[in-house]
Amino acid sequence: MIVEDTALIAATIDEVIAEFPQSVADYKAGKEKAFGFMVGQTMRRLKGKGSPRSVNGLLKEKLDGVRVRRGGRKSSGGSGKGRESSGTAEKRLRREESRSLRR
Repeated sequence: MIVEDTALIAATIDEVIAEFPQSVADYKAGKEKAFGFMVGQTMRRLKGKGSPRSVNGLLKEKLDGVRVRRGGRKSSGGSGKGRESSGTAEKRLRREESRSLRR
């Protein structure tokens, strides 16, 4: 049985973050292996029954302060409607320019 109770997973993640502050610092310094370590510790405490999607998403959310929607997309918590971000607009413009140059 896979545990998808987000309250239980979040509480377990809080314990892991409190117990391993050096791993949190390493992750924030850009060491991706520290993230994997914390996922492993969380799964260990959940006896391997935690939903990997939920564990990864909630841990990322707590460490980065960014909400992760299903499908792995990051969200700032907005509705997703409205204006595109400046990074997305720049990518779209570059793509359009390169298409027009190929013609």
